[in-house]
Amino acid sequence: MCVYCCFPDTCSLLADRDSLENLITSHGSVKHVRDGEDVTLSCNYSVTPYTLFWYRQNPRSQPDFLVSITESGDPVKADPAAQLTAKVEKNSKVLTLIIYHTAVSDSALYYCALTSGGGTYGTHVMKNNWGRTRPPAFPFQNVG
Repeated sequence: MCVYCCFPDTCSLLADRDSLENLITSHGSVKHVRDGEDVTLSCNYSVTPYTLFWYRQNPRSQPDFLVSITESGDPVKADPAAQLTAKVEKNSKVLTLIIYHTAVSDSALYYCALTSGGGTYGTHVMKNNWGRTRPPAFPFQNVG
């Protein structure tokens, strides 16, 4: 069984559009595990304060929220019965997702993401509904 984690190497948007400092990055791309084994996926982050998230995406589906964790709190799972948890190592700024007793149904793409100071960073996909019309345009105004 294959479990995929955070890809490409940088799975984020910049926290500050003018800076390359505030990222969340993965620790690898593919994990191979046997049915019933535990698996740990991890990402590094570089901003505080934060709320960190893990998502799972199955083929031809949207990402599903799995768990979040704040700097000072316990993990909050979407499904309290889910066999997983998130942990944060504050000193090394590492976010981990541990999936216990994996099954074939756990084979998916896993995303780590974060929010900090009012913005959300991570993989962001938007579908436009413009159809045959053009996207809205806003003319520049000369101020001064």
